[in-house]
Amino acid sequence: MSEVKQGEVAKIDKSIFKYCASELQRNMMKEADAIMSYQELINMLNNYYVGEMDETNRMKFEKARDKIISTIKEFIEDELNHQETLSKLYTFVTGIKASED
Repeated sequence: MSEVKQGEVAKIDKSIFKYCASELQRNMMKEADAIMSYQELINMLNNYYVGEMDETNRMKFEKARDKIISTIKEFIEDELNHQETLSKLYTFVTGIKASED
């Protein structure tokens, strides 16, 4: 299969994608919901009261908590990348871009 050249993409009749614009926005909202849920989890972990705990166990807890939070932040990064790509697809399909002010 041959590679699509830069100018050829502009020649595509984008009206064939008219039904997919709303679905792209819906998927962007789902990504935002996922980010919000992940952020709430991070907030919960940061505010978690562990009660009375000796120093050794507190350090183990903090190490585990930090690893969990680090992993969740990676999930958020992925969701942000998905949002960015969905936004680019939306712009491609509709021709609508964010204003540059």
